[in-house]
Amino acid sequence: MDPVRKTNVITPHLQTLLWNQPPASSNKHVAGKLSLCVGMPVMLKHNEATECCMTKGAEGTVVGWQSSERPEGQNILDTLFVRLTNPPKTIKIDGLEENVVPITRRAMATMCTLPNDDEISISREQVLVLVNLGMTDYASQGRTRPNNPVDLNGCRSHQSYYTCLSRSSDSEGTIIVQGFDPNMITGGASGHLRQEFRELDVLDEITKLRYKGSLPDCVNSNRRNGLIHQFQQWKGNTYVPLDVHTAIRWDKHDPFEIPDVITDSPWKVVKLNKSKPDTKQKKSDTTGFIVANGSVPVVSFPQLQNKRKAQDASIEEANKRQKILVFDTSDIGDQEPQGLIWDGENYSCAYDSLMSILFSIWNKDPNIWNTRFKNMNRTMKVLSLRFSLVQEEKSTLEVARNKI
Repeated sequence: MDPVRKTNVITPHLQTLLWNQPPASSNKHVAGKLSLCVGMPVMLKHNEATECCMTKGAEGTVVGWQSSERPEGQNILDTLFVRLTNPPKTIKIDGLEENVVPITRRAMATMCTLPNDDEISISREQVLVLVNLGMTDYASQGRTRPNNPVDLNGCRSHQSYYTCLSRSSDSEGTIIVQGFDPNMITGGASGHLRQEFRELDVLDEITKLRYKGSLPDCVNSNRRNGLIHQFQQWKGNTYVPLDVHTAIRWDKHDPFEIPDVITDSPWKVVKLNKSKPDTKQKKSDTTGFIVANGSVPVVSFPQLQNKRKAQDASIEEANKRQKILVFDTSDIGDQEPQGLIWDGENYSCAYDSLMSILFSIWNKDPNIWNTRFKNMNRTMKVLSLRFSLVQEEKSTLEVARNKI
């Protein structure tokens, strides 16, 4: 239950609104309503049974379902039967055809975003699948698709073009559904990308020569740029391996330069002589640490206090001033700073720390900090609005964190 919500009863209007929201409105991608038909491609969103290849991300097609009817007239999906597409092994469950598996509905706690950007925490029972009529370039990585219709018009980089087109098993099954910007793949590579390809080609040459036993002993660095520097000192800066593509070949007019060599700090294994205890070690030093060669000792706080003695400041007075500096809470009020409930599933601890600090700053003077936050950027503007809702007890810091 949402801490702000006073009841768990959802109004019919809100219930209908939640059912009609797309799956992306749920942070767990749990669909409120699945519009299915026999032959519909779907993707599993939960590890139902790994031994039966029913894993998250597995693809298949609908072959049937079992449902029941609620008093309000809605059909409730109880079990969905899916024929897995190219599973790693043949699955045979009694009473079902090969590679057909049953998926039952399960309860899942999720946060749903409403059309007005408000969020509500609910527990939803649903068969955890999504209609699989299309996917992003990111989601398609690692998948081979015999029939691969692609929409390149929305791709933002040539890497995205490559990912979409390389999912095809052959050119016969590739369909480009609309036009695209050819400059995205013909405008030339950036300088950083050209440098990356050049370095990889040199490393390939080094690997090949090492395999053949033709690499001299002087090319032996453990770091990438050091290895290339050594190779260039051996072969010369103008040497270009034969397999380098003509688009990235280098010469004296377009030299191949790499960053300076990064040298590691020398390692030294220090062995303790336990038979001869160190008589010079101070009695108060119980750490057992050994000072590294070349390190600069850090002046400890007691030493600073001793220096203060020479300036007519006693150790007691220094400690007293230090305690007052640390524990003076007159500027933060009587109450402790408000914190957040940790999200153990998404490991929100870093965000919790940041949000607590920002809320503590904002809470000192909301009028001033609202203006300052809004003038920073769009994210801080949203954060200030969320903090205002928290102050009015219309929302929680956890909702603000998740929204950001």
